[in-house]
Amino acid sequence: TKGITVNGPSVCPNEVNSVYASGSRMKIYPNPSTGAFVIKLSASTNERATVTISNTLGQRVLQTTVSCNKEELIDLNVPTGVYFINAATASGKWSEMIVIK
Repeated sequence: TKGITVNGPSVCPNEVNSVYASGSRMKIYPNPSTGAFVIKLSASTNERATVTISNTLGQRVLQTTVSCNKEELIDLNVPTGVYFINAATASGKWSEMIVIK
């Protein structure tokens, strides 16, 4: 079984918490963003991941494929708000939130 790590509260009240499987990680920056941001999925293999971004109503706003262990630029043209980023490979799943200003 894999553990789950939640990055706890910090001195920055606008920080978005991350949830990821042990031994792997999804990095998103900048967060908050104006629409363009970098995503990097760290994994033990260089596999492809399907990334799905949804709004708070559960509507998919983007689905794309990225390479693990490589920084990929995502450019969202969406209204301001909170969006959920889900990524999945054959070996794991990641979840993250991003704030678009």
